[in-house]
Amino acid sequence: MRLAFRDGISLLGTFPNEDRYGFNDHAAWIIDGATDLIEDKRCPGPSDAAWFAQALNDEIGQALITPSYDLKNLVER
Repeated sequence: MRLAFRDGISLLGTFPNEDRYGFNDHAAWIIDGATDLIEDKRCPGPSDAAWFAQALNDEIGQALITPSYDLKNLVER
């Protein structure tokens, strides 16, 4: 089965946008990021939530092109 991705949009409610999405020929995913609960940032980027959403998006994308990758590794980190 092959997916045909036609369009994608993530509308910014407030800065920064903490939502991400990705796709390939076989899968599509959406990460609905959450707004930070504390003002002191602990991660690089515009917010901790934005950094986490991007890191998760990158990992899912990598996992789906690496046959031996197990998504449980991401959760266990």
